[in-house]
Amino acid sequence: MKNKIYTLLILVFCITNIYSQTAEEFYKNGFEKVNKKEYKNAIIDFTKAIELNPNYELAYLQRGNSKSKLNDFKGTILDCTKIIQLNPSSLAAYFLRADSKQNLQDNQGAILDYSKAIEINPNFKIAYLKRGNAKQDLLDYQGAILDYTKAIESDSSFALAFQSRGSAKFALLDYRGAILDFTKAIDINPNYESAFYQRGLSKFKLEDYNGAISDYSKAIEIYPKQKNEYIYLIRGEAKYELGNYFSAILDFEKAIEINSNSKVAYFNSGKAKDKLSDFSGAILDYSKAIEIDPNYGSAYDNRGGSKNKLLDYRGAILDFSRVIEINPNNEFAYLERGFSKMQLYDYEGAIFDFNKTIEINPNNKFAFIQRGLSKISINEKDSACLDFSKAGELGYTEAYELIKEFCN
Repeated sequence: MKNKIYTLLILVFCITNIYSQTAEEFYKNGFEKVNKKEYKNAIIDFTKAIELNPNYELAYLQRGNSKSKLNDFKGTILDCTKIIQLNPSSLAAYFLRADSKQNLQDNQGAILDYSKAIEINPNFKIAYLKRGNAKQDLLDYQGAILDYTKAIESDSSFALAFQSRGSAKFALLDYRGAILDFTKAIDINPNYESAFYQRGLSKFKLEDYNGAISDYSKAIEIYPKQKNEYIYLIRGEAKYELGNYFSAILDFEKAIEINSNSKVAYFNSGKAKDKLSDFSGAILDYSKAIEIDPNYGSAYDNRGGSKNKLLDYRGAILDFSRVIEINPNNEFAYLERGFSKMQLYDYEGAIFDFNKTIEINPNNKFAFIQRGLSKISINEKDSACLDFSKAGELGYTEAYELIKEFCN
C-alpha cells in the first residue's frame, strides 16, 4: 500500500513538472512571436500557457501587451486586472492598464492607474509624463504641468517632458513660458522637429513673426518630406502678417499640394492675392474653398469683398446674402451688402441693411455713416444728420466733416 502511495506521489510530481515546463515552453514560443510582431499567434501561445498555469503572471502580461498592439485595449485591461489580482504590486500591469484606459479615452481611470504605478515607483518618469498627458486631455493643464515637472526632476534631460510642459503652458496662454520649455527641449535634442514647430506657434502668438518663420523653416528642414500642411499654412500666415504676400502664397500652395481639400489654405491664398490686388485670383481661391465647404461663411464674405473691388456689386450681394443665410447675426455682412446696394443706387435696400447692422450692434459707427449717406441720397436730410451725429459720438471723427457739408 505504501509503495502504491509513493508511486502515486512520484507520478503527480512528474505530471506537475511536465505541466510547468509545457506552460513555460508556450510562453517562450509566444515571446519569440512577439519579437517577430506576430501578435495574433503570440496570443494563442500565451493563452495556452495560461490554460496550463492559470497563475502565470508573465503570460498574462505578454498576452495583454500583444492585445494592445492589436488595439484590443479592453482585452488588455482584462489581462492586467488578472495580474493585479495575482500581484497587487505589479508595476507593469498598472502601467499597461493605464495606457489601455487612456487609449479608450478613460482618462480618469488612466490617472488612477498611473498614480498607482507612481506609488510603487516614485521615480517612474514615464508614468508622470503619461499621467500629465491624461490630465491635459481633461483640460487640467496646471495638474499636467506639475506631473511634467516631476518627470523633469527625475530626468533633467527628458526632452519630451519639456516639450509636453511647453504644450500645457501654451494651452494656458503662457507663451513665453512655453518658449522656454520648447527651447530647453531643442537644447537637449537639436533635431526635435515638433518642438521647433510648437515654439514657432508660441512666437506667432506673441507676434514675433520672423522668429516664428525661422522655427517653422527649421522644422521643415529637419523633416522635409513631412505631410503636415498646417506647418506651411502657419508659416504662410506669418509671412502674410509681415506683408510678404508672394512668399505666403507659395506656402499656401504647398499646403494645398499636401492636402488638396484644405479649405483654409485656399482661403488664405485668396486673402494674400487680394492684398496684391489680384482680385480675380482671390475669387478663384475663395470659390475653391466654398466648393470644399459650401457653408464656409468667411469665404463667401471675402469673395463678396473681392467682387466689390471688381465692381461686380450684384455678385457681391449674392455672396453677402449667403453669409447672412449661414449666420443671420453677422453685422458686417449686412453692412457690406448695404454698401453694394448703395453702388447700385438701391438706397432703400441699403438703409434696410444698415438698420439690421445697427439692430445687431448699436455701436457700429460705420453703419450710421453709410445709412446717413444713403438718406442724403433720398433727401432725408434731417434723419441723415442724426446718423452722422451718432457716428461722431461713436468716434468717427470724419462724421463732423459730413455734418458741416450737409447739415449746416
